[in-house]
Amino acid sequence: MLYQAFTPLCTGLISVDTHGIDNHAGRLVMTLTGHESAVNSVAYSAAGRFIGSGSDDGSVRVWDPRTGDEAMSPLRSGAEWVNCVSFSPDVSSIAAGTSAGVCIWSLLASSAALRNLSGYSGVVFSVVFSPDGSLLASTSMDSTLRIWNVKTGQPAMARSGRAKIMSVVAFSQNGQLVATSFEDNLIQLCSVDTGALVHHTLRGHTDIVRSLSFSPDGTILASGSFDTDIRIWNVRAGTSISRLRGHSKSCESVNFAPDGRSLVSASSDNSVRLWTLQHDNTLSSSIVIGHHDDWVKSTTFSCNGLYAGSASRDCSIRIWNAETGRSVSRPLACHDGAVRSAALSYDGVIAVSGSNDHSIRVWTTHTGEPSLPPLLGHLSSVLSVAISPDGHLIASSSQDCTIRLWDTRTGEEVGEPFQDHEDSVNMVTFSSGMRYLVSASEDMTVRIWDVATMYQLSYSPIRCDGAVLSVAFSPDSQLIAAGTEDGHIYFWYAENGQLLCEAPGASRGGIGSICFAPEGTHTEYKSQVVIHDLSMKQHVLVFDDRAVAFSSNGQLIASAFGMKTVRLWNAMTGALIATLHGHAEFVSSVSFTPDSNYLVSSSWDHTLRTWDLEKARSMSSKNGLSPVEALVSTKLVDGWLLGPAGELLLWVPAEYRTYICAPPYTSVIARYRVDISGDAEDMHAGEDWTSCWGNVAPTVGL
Repeated sequence: MLYQAFTPLCTGLISVDTHGIDNHAGRLVMTLTGHESAVNSVAYSAAGRFIGSGSDDGSVRVWDPRTGDEAMSPLRSGAEWVNCVSFSPDVSSIAAGTSAGVCIWSLLASSAALRNLSGYSGVVFSVVFSPDGSLLASTSMDSTLRIWNVKTGQPAMARSGRAKIMSVVAFSQNGQLVATSFEDNLIQLCSVDTGALVHHTLRGHTDIVRSLSFSPDGTILASGSFDTDIRIWNVRAGTSISRLRGHSKSCESVNFAPDGRSLVSASSDNSVRLWTLQHDNTLSSSIVIGHHDDWVKSTTFSCNGLYAGSASRDCSIRIWNAETGRSVSRPLACHDGAVRSAALSYDGVIAVSGSNDHSIRVWTTHTGEPSLPPLLGHLSSVLSVAISPDGHLIASSSQDCTIRLWDTRTGEEVGEPFQDHEDSVNMVTFSSGMRYLVSASEDMTVRIWDVATMYQLSYSPIRCDGAVLSVAFSPDSQLIAAGTEDGHIYFWYAENGQLLCEAPGASRGGIGSICFAPEGTHTEYKSQVVIHDLSMKQHVLVFDDRAVAFSSNGQLIASAFGMKTVRLWNAMTGALIATLHGHAEFVSSVSFTPDSNYLVSSSWDHTLRTWDLEKARSMSSKNGLSPVEALVSTKLVDGWLLGPAGELLLWVPAEYRTYICAPPYTSVIARYRVDISGDAEDMHAGEDWTSCWGNVAPTVGL
């Protein structure tokens, strides 16, 4: 309303355009703060009157979702931490599973009365009321499922008999079944009346099941696991209907919506996802509806399905708009996990990235748009990607110990995976003639492959004295260089694998990145960047930086500095040219375009950024920049973009700060992007800001 009223009266305003983001993160309705430690659980009461939360601070808090205020004083459990909370269907009580047992508070009295249910010898993982509210089920570290009579506080049924820990429990909607999970990744269904096993044991997860949820009609069960998967099960048949993939780390919580057509999930990848199911209960679509600043431990739906709540280790509870039909800005296509590696084609047309989300993605460099669907096949984080010189093949290596080849035109996998490594494959690269592919692994070997036959050469593998972090071919493909975790660098002849020399690398740390200059000098990584002259077998320049790349003309070196910045160097003198700010987390790789005019960097903040190097040079002095460029190129201090004298120019909401797209980077490949622009000839800032008023004086009455 303020914007609409005053904009016609002003000139020279700054414009902010968002991509993949609706107003203030789109679906975020409110953030509830008050807990003093990680929030482990969140639950809506019936009719949506209250929201309950449990925390590592040992308290249970009850919130009014209309105002965001606490509805009553914090409920103190007396335990070290609270793992889970559950409202009774009539909202007369709230139960909590704690580090010391089960607590129930009556919410009907003026002051909540506490009851402790005795009988446990271990931590309680899960509590849930039966649909009619007469029973409470709980699981514990002592491998016991207990069902309590809520009115008397006495156990109505106890079932153990397994050595494995029971981690979660869920009631079916008719109250006749409870589902429990075990440390051996199995899910079992038990009769509430007798405790006997019924139907089938559900098998399929490869790690501990963290959450269970029955569909409203009780025919479908959803489970989330440490293995990152969500599985949908047919309860009657005991079979897996579908496997939902999207989270890049463990799925901590999953819940059906009241209509049974969607799911909300939470993950240690900090995200909250909304899944829409087709009528056959297979996946139709999945979107990230929100992020926290730390692990998301729990999710819940409001009773009308319009809102989803999430609890996080960042000490907050957040409420999200969960309407699947609402028109909101969809996130731009990008990775759901840290980007571990990026590579540019030799003609600079495409960029390829590999991520912790197990996928490889292919982008059109000049637009930042995906040119292919995600390339899926690896079972763990993709640590390295490389593009063949002719641009037709992509090589990827992973923590799953494999190397895979992909066709850049179709996205199809080429041949079978290379599976000879016995540990994570940290890096992979092609020779300039595309005849060979070389890989570096934690198994202390370098392996050389014939691309045409997909077999190793006769002298492969070459063994080193430590885990091999990086590997590279010389420009003429005559030499192979490799860097190890103990800081040593090896040089071999590619023709026969004979050792040319071994050199000490950085004075501290391992050699995590290595490359040759166009004329044959050589650069490497971890806590330092070292220039090594092969003819003299000695170091020439040393920088305290990280991941590194040479420009194709040999004049520039790019390196990752600290955790979030990229630095540009003169390759001849070692002089620092520019420091590039923008990434929000660790910078994992840097690559120059073939014309040496642009630089592409990837980061654990899930983004790739393209930098204009000419602008980067000019921005070091701020000369020649437009007012808008000068504004957005400044550092953020407490959320403010500052002027040259430290004056406050523009405040950026917290959820936008990571995504500002501004000089000297020309594009950001990310799920979200914020562009700041304005009329450079007529922008008003600093002490001159009141000049923004046009010829008509403001007369709006408030």
